[in-house]
Amino acid sequence: MSLLQSINKGKRQSPPRLLIYGLEGIGKSTLASKAPNPIFVPTEDGLDRIACDSFPLCQSFDDMLSCVNTLKTEKHDYGTFVLDSLDWAEKLIFARVCKQFGAINIEKADGGFQRGYEHALTLWEQFIAALRPLREERGMIIILLAHAKVEK
Repeated sequence: MSLLQSINKGKRQSPPRLLIYGLEGIGKSTLASKAPNPIFVPTEDGLDRIACDSFPLCQSFDDMLSCVNTLKTEKHDYGTFVLDSLDWAEKLIFARVCKQFGAINIEKADGGFQRGYEHALTLWEQFIAALRPLREERGMIIILLAHAKVEK
């Protein structure tokens, strides 16, 4: 088959992938709760005042992946995946790298010299790849929430 025969034409009806980035308390989670049938994967405590379905608070990177894998493999009616939030998920990823290398912080992991961040990037890539089937096979919208914080 010619490569020209495989060209996609017109619009494709793929669910969106969204990043909602804003100050703490501005309404990112509330906005995400209005998406079609959302399920929250919380990495921080803060959903108490929002009427939404959520997994238990993730205590580790493996907890995050377990939530994604459950949504990927088990029958459900959820239409939107919401990670709340990316910055707290990053802390879980850094903790995983530090534990793996017995380091006190990400800067010291695997001997330093940015190696800890490189290992963290690998875990981020693994997590993002795990989200792909939710969108492509299960037709779920993906919403990732992140905080903007002004620091001096």
